[in-house]
Amino acid sequence: MAGSADPDAAKFRDIMEAFGVLSVKESRVNYDLQLKKNPENFRVVSEADFIKERRADLRDAAGNTPVMTNDPTSYAAERIAELKSQRAKYNVNDLGYYRGGLPRKDGGAIRGTALGSIGSFH
Repeated sequence: MAGSADPDAAKFRDIMEAFGVLSVKESRVNYDLQLKKNPENFRVVSEADFIKERRADLRDAAGNTPVMTNDPTSYAAERIAELKSQRAKYNVNDLGYYRGGLPRKDGGAIRGTALGSIGSFH
């Protein structure tokens, strides 16, 4: 890679927090149980929606939040499109869990183009 990237302390903290939770069996089980019990708490929201719902300090005088757009030529936009096509191909949601669909002949609990049963992780 040409040039050095500055470390992102916030991203590192998030990764370390996730590792701390997921690397301990008991906390990972608790996380999984909470995810099943309250999936609304774990829904994926865009940064713009998060700012709109939770960050009143970033709103202007009219109550509007800044609109962020992705550069369509960036790696992020390319990766988002790639992940979207893979999710459609393997019939999984944004978190990687298989969705329902039409049953397949002799497929049992496996539906549509999924490789596993509904609700199992890809």
